[in-house]
Amino acid sequence: MMRTEQREAQLFPVLTGDHLAWIRQHGEEIEVPDNERIFTEGQPAENFFVVLKGGIRVTRSLGVEETTIVEHGPGQFTGELSVLTGGIQSASGFTVGPSRLLRIHADEFRVMLATCKEMQEMILPVLAHRLHELDAVSQQQEKMVALGKLAAGLAHELNNPAAANRRAAEQMREALKRQKHMALRLNLGCLLAEAHNRLTTFMDAITESDQVVLDPMTRSDREDELCAWLDARNIPDSWRIAATFVQCGLGTQHLDTLAEGLTEPMFADILGWVEAVLTVHDLLNSIEKSAMRMSEIVKAVKEYTYMDEADLQELDLHDGIENTLTILAYKLRQSDVTIERDFDTSIPTICAYGSELNQVWTNLIDNAIDALAEHPKPRTVTIRTRAAGQDVLVEILDNGGGIPPEIKGRIFDPFFTTKDVGKGTGLGLDIAYRIVVRRHHGEISIDSQPGETRFQVRLPIAPPRQKSQGEN
Repeated sequence: MMRTEQREAQLFPVLTGDHLAWIRQHGEEIEVPDNERIFTEGQPAENFFVVLKGGIRVTRSLGVEETTIVEHGPGQFTGELSVLTGGIQSASGFTVGPSRLLRIHADEFRVMLATCKEMQEMILPVLAHRLHELDAVSQQQEKMVALGKLAAGLAHELNNPAAANRRAAEQMREALKRQKHMALRLNLGCLLAEAHNRLTTFMDAITESDQVVLDPMTRSDREDELCAWLDARNIPDSWRIAATFVQCGLGTQHLDTLAEGLTEPMFADILGWVEAVLTVHDLLNSIEKSAMRMSEIVKAVKEYTYMDEADLQELDLHDGIENTLTILAYKLRQSDVTIERDFDTSIPTICAYGSELNQVWTNLIDNAIDALAEHPKPRTVTIRTRAAGQDVLVEILDNGGGIPPEIKGRIFDPFFTTKDVGKGTGLGLDIAYRIVVRRHHGEISIDSQPGETRFQVRLPIAPPRQKSQGEN
């Protein structure tokens, strides 16, 4: 309990009367009504505030929600962090009750801090503590956002094969009913031996063959041709039989052979029975493929997180990139973005922290997708791998509008984001930088111009040096 109180005192100290008297000489007192916005997340930081009466509630946007970080009471201050770390507000501030505030312009605050030793001793330790705390909280928020993306991706990816299985099961139930009904009517034992053998050979051939892939126009033409042939012979449900048969590559020439020596009613029953068998066979294939797809997704998630495996290990970069693309597949489809792979499969495995590198690929590819959101088609993300001496090089390129030169130098800064408020924490690229540079002793850089933005990640093949005990 004592440690918590000490920590709170370090983060949110109360200025003494002497400090307030000195600050009053450099600022102005303002009266502000309850719940008034006094600074806005993502906007330039123009002022430092001290609460004289009432309070200030500091919030951050996460998605569509405003999350309260802290409330400052009389004697406490806020705004120094944004003023001294780049000039962009990392949070929003609202008054709590009718409030009287001491407002100091950013330029005046910097002069005051540079010339007053007492204020330096008060403000700078608080700044260090708040930077550490905000970094920890924001990284946790970034992890939650990443987890939300992962969950959304899984929900979309698993929903498709699950829905396909459900539809296939419903359709199979109906097909089995038709098959049973037709089998009873057909009574295969009454067929002549020659027709029976011909039917058996016919069924063996078509149930073992692969489905035919046709363009929509060709498929439609063939279905119309077969449907007309069936209608001329008074075959019921000709539209359904035609669709199933065309999918299996069957045409009128196959049915001419099968119809030899059969009465029209007998032939109709045979075709109905064959259609039901083929439908069941097709639905079983669909269920198998859907189940395999779900297994692939679960496998990708397990490998993406390196579940049940050591942190530092030999790994193939391509496996991690492919697993990341599986996780982001729904967003790629949603954004109509095409992935182009240019992989050098001869590059060696590297010794690295797999789950952390996957976080790097996720942030870089996700940013590339977002950069293409308003870009005209084609929207393309290219992923390239190469050997580079004792390193491996991964490049992620998009063909979007590029990053303005004036902000390119700040792209890896913590809390800096070009996304709308609530859509980004400004930590994705900062985290990628830390993982690549500090964790793996590699390099990450960016080159951008209209039509191409290129992130380069260079990683050593040798294992990164692990931190000794007590090292930050």
